Amino acid sequence: MKTINRIQSALFLFLLVAIPILAQQKAKPNAPAKAALTEQPETTNDLKLKTRMDMQGFSMDSTVYIKGPRERTEQTLPGMNLQMVTIKECDLRRDIQINDSAKVYKIEPFASTPD
Repeated sequence: MKTINRIQSALFLFLLVAIPILAQQKAKPNAPAKAALTEQPETTNDLKLKTRMDMQGFSMDSTVYIKGPRERTEQTLPGMNLQMVTIKECDLRRDIQINDSAKVYKIEPFASTPD
């Protein structure tokens, strides 16, 4: 049973990191540079990405919202009826983690990079 819990925890942490990264990646255009000059300028649209993962009778739902430099990830954890919300404010270089049921939050600045 401990092995199953470890696998679920590791998978959850992987998804917590992987889903926002995949959602932010942009597709590389295959058109030549000349065609890009005649096309309309790229617009910034809102993005909503919903995923559901079923594993061993548990179902984990995740929704990622991206708008400009901000990203909100909502996850429902299986078996605990717990919703976890993470807001990534890239323009302010910080993460906000929210636990609405406990009415608590945590603001954490991004790690600084050495020059």
